Amino acid sequence: MSEKIPIYIVFFHNIIMKKLITAASLLLTAGIASAHMGEEAARFYFFDIFLYGIAALIVLSLLAIHYRGSMTKTEKKAVFILYVVITAAITLYMAGGTVYLNLTSATGGPVHWHADFEIWICGEKLSIIESEGFENKVGETQLHHHNDLRIHVEGVLQHMDEASVGEFFRSIGGEFTEDELTVPLADKSVRTWRNGDRCPDGKPGKIRFFINGKENFDFGKYIIAPYPDVPPGDFLNITFATER
Repeated sequence: MSEKIPIYIVFFHNIIMKKLITAASLLLTAGIASAHMGEEAARFYFFDIFLYGIAALIVLSLLAIHYRGSMTKTEKKAVFILYVVITAAITLYMAGGTVYLNLTSATGGPVHWHADFEIWICGEKLSIIESEGFENKVGETQLHHHNDLRIHVEGVLQHMDEASVGEFFRSIGGEFTEDELTVPLADKSVRTWRNGDRCPDGKPGKIRFFINGKENFDFGKYIIAPYPDVPPGDFLNITFATER
């Protein structure tokens, strides 16, 4: 190239390439010492490489466009090869990252499980928070409901407790333990009930948890059964009521 490269393009190109090399090095370290690093860190570096790789391709494209009229055949070939190498590196790392996360996950790959549930407070069934707009989902990508009183577990689980009932409640803005039940309601309010709080009849209530009609004492720690259909998937009944 006979024309001088603008300093700002060189500056951003150098920063991006350094970040890309750093992310790649850390990812390789993660592959070698994943037991020390953990899946979450590896997942971060896969995403890091993707972002910096795309940024490097954008800078490279801008350089090629800016100097397309003054580049020699050798320079054009070098830019093309660099473009292909970066693209291939991104693709390989993303593909490798997906395989790595699947192999190291507790579920051995993506899942799609369901569990139906109801919440009863002092004899009345609660109407919980519903989605708005086009998203049609309350909660997170991995754990949510679709206004259907059904817990949806979707994706790759690195740990089985990510499919617990307590994690579901936290994903929708609530809490569920043996001592406390916090639920975001359809009217956008959030209510909390604790053991000993009184029902309208003046008697103290208690939180209880039933799975397919049988009482369970794991409460929020309970991990949803791995079934896509209900039944055989779980039917969960959470109650706060006075003891008989």
